[in-house]
Formats: sequence, C-alpha cells, structure tokens
Amino acid sequence: AEQYEVSVSLLREVNDLPIGDDIIFVNQSLVIPLGTPVPSPTPTIDPNATPTPVPPYTAPPLLNPPDGVVFTGADETIFLQWASVSVLRDDEWYELTLLQPSGGVISETTHTRATAWRVPLDLLPATDAEVHEFRWRVQIVRETRDRKGQLIYETAGPSSEERTFTWLAPTPTATAIPYLTPTP
Repeated sequence: AEQYEVSVSLLREVNDLPIGDDIIFVNQSLVIPLGTPVPSPTPTIDPNATPTPVPPYTAPPLLNPPDGVVFTGADETIFLQWASVSVLRDDEWYELTLLQPSGGVISETTHTRATAWRVPLDLLPATDAEVHEFRWRVQIVRETRDRKGQLIYETAGPSSEERTFTWLAPTPTATAIPYLTPTP
C-alpha cells in the first residue's frame, strides 16, 4: 500500500482479502489499483442554441491580368484569374462581377467554383467602338433562399480589390491594291 500510495482498505477490497488478515504470501498476485478514473463531463447540447455562423472568408487575391493591361482585337483571349481562399462548401461560390466604368453598367455577374474565368467575346463591344475599359472584382457568396423561396446570394466575405483592363478594337490596315503596268 505504501509503495503504490494506495490505502490498505482499498487493497483488501479489490483483492477480496478478509479484514484483519494482513498476511501476504510469496508469489501471491495482488491487484494494485493505480488511481481512480475521474469521469470527464459530457457536454450537454442546448436544443435552443443557434448554430455558430461560418466566419467570413478573406478577400480573394486577384492574380491575372495585371491592373491596367491592354488587350487588342478579338483574337486575344482574356482570362481573369484569382487565388483560392479556401475549399468552398457546397452552397458557396466565387462571384465575379465585370463592369464597364463608362456607365457603371454590369456587363456580367457569374458564379463559379473555378478560380479563373474567360471573358466571352460577345461581352466585348462591336469593332466600331475604339477603346473600352472594364473593371472586375471577385468575392465569395453563399446560396440561400428568400421568403418567397427564390434563390439569392449573400456575401460570405469582403470583395477583392478592383482591377481594370482595356480592350482596344483592332484598327483596320489598308490593303495594297496591285496596279497593272502596261508592258511594251
């Protein structure tokens, strides 16, 4: 009992030894209890508790194209690319907004899980216009339903910085017209 810091009464109880009999024999096996386990408290779930909201994400860092880059003509592919901020849940999306500053008109808002988006050629103005500047930004949104059951998107973090790019219509080049010179 002294060696293992256990009371004699506990040793008697665990080993079923009679009270008043303090004799232990050679090669007799004894069970030595090494401490009493303390039960850990079981958490109680409050049925009225509201779920903890998911913390908002950070703003997605924009990667390409660099701010202020100029694209010329319809042959050049315009990819907008940003870095992932986390693994998105099933109801979360990257929301990309493409604007034309000349009137603040939203040209396109798209929802994607990818971290890049190709600007469709039909969003680029007709070739009769010369210079068109676009602004773009990305943020994470979460799908939800309004009171009428319509699908809506709520912001789940701040919007990225805003970048611009310029699209220039190609300038037509003159085609040389061959002249016939009379031969003698």
